[in-house]
Amino acid sequence: MQVDDAIEVLTHADAMAAAAQRVRPPEGDDPAPYLLLQGLATELTLKALLLAVKGRYPRVHALRALWGDLPEDVQERVLKLHRNQYRSFHSDASDGEADGVLLHLVDAAGDAFHMARYPMEHPVRDVPDPEPLRRVVRGALMALPDVAMADSRLGSGRDEPI
Repeated sequence: MQVDDAIEVLTHADAMAAAAQRVRPPEGDDPAPYLLLQGLATELTLKALLLAVKGRYPRVHALRALWGDLPEDVQERVLKLHRNQYRSFHSDASDGEADGVLLHLVDAAGDAFHMARYPMEHPVRDVPDPEPLRRVVRGALMALPDVAMADSRLGSGRDEPI
């Protein structure tokens, strides 16, 4: 069942995100381990959402390609969730500003893997933290009725906030 598969992928994504938090560096330290784990968690969360809505995901690692494979209505739901969260910190932000911030994460955070492989060419410190993207994608996934029902049926015990 694709929903159960999506929850299994999400479980791995959540584990990567938890591991990322454990290695989150203090200001000034090398962020590469944290960003790589967080990037992987974000990739897996996007793949879980794709499994839930399309029954498949492409075998790519680029966040932009995974985002682009989401149906437009699902992209819009993710953007709407982000707008609401973004406005809790920037109350006068327009939809365009909030959307731009999230889409920048889709593009720039997806470079973490490349930058970590070539640190002398591309400083990994320039990669933005993809956690806000992961959280809103996770929120959109958990808002799907079939996923919420299956998640409670499986008794995952996850209580991570959206």
